[in-house]
Amino acid sequence: MEFWLFIALNALISLPLKLIADPVGIGLIPYDVFGYAIIIPSLAVAVRRLRDGGNSPWLIIFLLLPLIGTVVLIVLWLQRSQEPTAQRGVGSTSHSPTT
Repeated sequence: MEFWLFIALNALISLPLKLIADPVGIGLIPYDVFGYAIIIPSLAVAVRRLRDGGNSPWLIIFLLLPLIGTVVLIVLWLQRSQEPTAQRGVGSTSHSPTT
């Protein structure tokens, strides 16, 4: 849900920036600034969505392939999230044998 909300909000912000900036004559400076500002958050949310789907975060490298990579990532992002598995750590119910 977080991933799709992030994508929708980015579209709702970037589309008006692009549509307003061109006719006003200020160029695409606000659109470009917004684009550069969301590069790292976008990658972070995309990697998190890959991990939620049970895929390797390294699959984000598919973005380097012009069209095919984007299609592959969209298919991976559309997969259902996996249930989180319990990890060993504080509050874990599994006990290690004592010697």
